[in-house]
Amino acid sequence: MEPWIKNLGVTTELTTTTTGATVKPRIAIYKPWTASMDEGWSQWILEQFEFPFAIVTNTDILASDLSDRFDVILMASDRPRNIKDGFAKGAVPPPMKVAWVPWVLRI
Repeated sequence: MEPWIKNLGVTTELTTTTTGATVKPRIAIYKPWTASMDEGWSQWILEQFEFPFAIVTNTDILASDLSDRFDVILMASDRPRNIKDGFAKGAVPPPMKVAWVPWVLRI
């Protein structure tokens, strides 16, 4: 751990006491417009270790200052253009139109 501490320039303190204030980080995961396997794995890891977290989207980012709500926002590795604009035009097929077919539900 020492090399990480020096490399990242982080101030740390090792204690042996288990009393005192418990720090609960306010964590969010950014859910991009495009599907992201990295985002899914990040969410899975936090769930496995029972870290509380929230999902934030572009709408959340545009709506408010998230620093009031979160200490850290995890972002999947993605192209900046994908994060900003979402899917390229024509990259996703249009939604299917499903007609009601009454005989489908008959047993």
